[in-house]
Amino acid sequence: MSQLIYRYSEKPYNKAMIGKFIIGLLILFVSIGCYIISWGLPALTFKTTFNSPQTWSGMQCAGMGIMSWIELHLEPFANFFYLAAVIFLLIPLQNKYLLSSIFSGIALVLGLETLILFVEPAIIPDSPGYCTLTKLEVGYYLWMLSFLLIFFLSLFNYQQGKKLRLFKVCYVKTLKTLGLRKSR
Repeated sequence: MSQLIYRYSEKPYNKAMIGKFIIGLLILFVSIGCYIISWGLPALTFKTTFNSPQTWSGMQCAGMGIMSWIELHLEPFANFFYLAAVIFLLIPLQNKYLLSSIFSGIALVLGLETLILFVEPAIIPDSPGYCTLTKLEVGYYLWMLSFLLIFFLSLFNYQQGKKLRLFKVCYVKTLKTLGLRKSR
């Protein structure tokens, strides 16, 4: 278990690392803010077979979507993957950026699955008959933006760590090849 946890006190810090950390925190907070705001704003407009169009907030969409998993509409489960991605960013694991990018990528794909509702009508418990999606509202765009921000933040940090490890391995192999460093 101790191999999974970083030892932050052993790493030297410089101004560039602190700057990247602050920018990463800002992106994380903007993403969480967009996510929270999206739950209160109008997200989707549906047209039912019998009624006029209905506009739902993000919270209504999540609640009704959880009940429609039987029809294999898995869009609201993107929320759980998003929360897992944020949690993985916050805990000090060795592969936290990889795990966060995987979970936020799954959340992004599940969020894009909402676009299927433009073509395929869905049965919604509140209204009789089928409903088709007619318009995406600002809440949906903020919801997807929160997924994108976490995805790119974790992917960028994962790629940076991978480049640094690759550079270190190449540097050590070059020193061993030149005979400047003894192999262990």
